[in-house]
Amino acid sequence: MRALCLLPIVLLGLAGTASAENKFFPKKDPMTDAVGGNAILNMSGTVLPAVTCAPAPATEHHLNVAFFSKQDLGYLGEQAGTVKVRIDGGAPFDLTGTYTPQGILVEAGAKPGSPGGQLLDKFRTAKHMVVQLAASDGSAVTDDFDLGNDAASTIDQAVTVCHDPAWAKAAKSSR
Repeated sequence: MRALCLLPIVLLGLAGTASAENKFFPKKDPMTDAVGGNAILNMSGTVLPAVTCAPAPATEHHLNVAFFSKQDLGYLGEQAGTVKVRIDGGAPFDLTGTYTPQGILVEAGAKPGSPGGQLLDKFRTAKHMVVQLAASDGSAVTDDFDLGNDAASTIDQAVTVCHDPAWAKAAKSSR
């Protein structure tokens, strides 16, 4: 009987910020054998930060930073969209991107030192994120989550498969 009385207290202790599940999904174009992939952070959440690399010839690979939403943002064509981000309890900051049918693309062809590249570096070291995507009707989709210990390795898989020359050069200089 005592165990049954403690069950609600144990369950209450488990409630709160969700811990993210981070996954890398390789992609291969069957016509050209070009390789790419998506590093998706917070798989079980409402907002999915992503580092993507479309399958392309090795000389044309570029990393993209995007935020996908499981909720409809009301896609109205390729117009500007806003993402608010708060990392590890720091000051919130805004990112401007372009609406896509699945979310908001913050930077296509992110390079080391660019705003998208700096964001990618922050993703690699972050422990906690709050992300809010503006919907086209003025509402917002917000998610609050812990990134887990494998966010950096998940992102690194996208960087590795992408073979973007700028990122390869940056990785060599950081060794």
